[in-house]
Amino acid sequence: MKNRRLRRLSILILAVFLPALSLFPVYQAAVNRHLQLEIESMEIEMQLLYEESRILAAERAELASPDRIARIAEFVLSMKKATEENFAIIQVPERDEKERRSGS
Repeated sequence: MKNRRLRRLSILILAVFLPALSLFPVYQAAVNRHLQLEIESMEIEMQLLYEESRILAAERAELASPDRIARIAEFVLSMKKATEENFAIIQVPERDEKERRSGS
């Protein structure tokens, strides 16, 4: 009697787990394919971000160029380039080390 129950239980376990084990590679392939598509999507996004970064760096370089800043200062802000007579050289006496540390 016990032997028969054990046998039935074994057959039942095999009937359930063998098909499940055969479906595991199919499930694993589906998971791998999903991850592969996600990686490809991220690689495309990374390439787009890289291109956008290059464009923004070029724009920043253009906006920060001294020639552009001088043109804006002259034509938009009506500023004029300073001459040497407009400069004043101020000489600050050096402080000794104790004064520098104390902030005086």
